[in-house]
Amino acid sequence: MCRLYWWSGMKFDVAKYVKCCEICQQVKAEKQRPRGTLQPLPIPKWKWDVTAPIF
Repeated sequence: MCRLYWWSGMKFDVAKYVKCCEICQQVKAEKQRPRGTLQPLPIPKWKWDVTAPIF
């Protein structure tokens, strides 16, 4: 698109259009990986007890 058209602030305008476009959002969602389920953190038995693994 940049070879045929260009204007100042074009990247911002295109990003704004894609963000508001319903069809663009539907197509974009299909390409995303599904999220995993949330896992609760274990409750520590003492104040500074570290029982959860540190990543």
